[in-house]
Amino acid sequence: MPEKKETAKKSTAKNISEANASSTEPTENKDIDLTTEEKTALDVQKASNSGNPYSGKFKLKDPDTQYAEPGFTLTGDQKAELPEEPSAELLARIRSGFIVKA
Repeated sequence: MPEKKETAKKSTAKNISEANASSTEPTENKDIDLTTEEKTALDVQKASNSGNPYSGKFKLKDPDTQYAEPGFTLTGDQKAELPEEPSAELLARIRSGFIVKA
């Protein structure tokens, strides 16, 4: 009987190994639905990474709020061009919809 247990253990280990291998294999590209804000943030980031500043003005979604960081400020209904290299925080604000295209 001990032989059967060893066979079962080997079989189980093999199944786990195969399951793990299949979960790490590359999968087909699947369409991911992005919000308008996420698409805009991605476009801004791609432009920045390629060395081409993103053209276009941005504003606050809610004019009763404000946003400021070194080299970039938005208050009220103000519209402004983004800096050449937007910070991660600024990209996050665009992605979340706090800052939108004007």
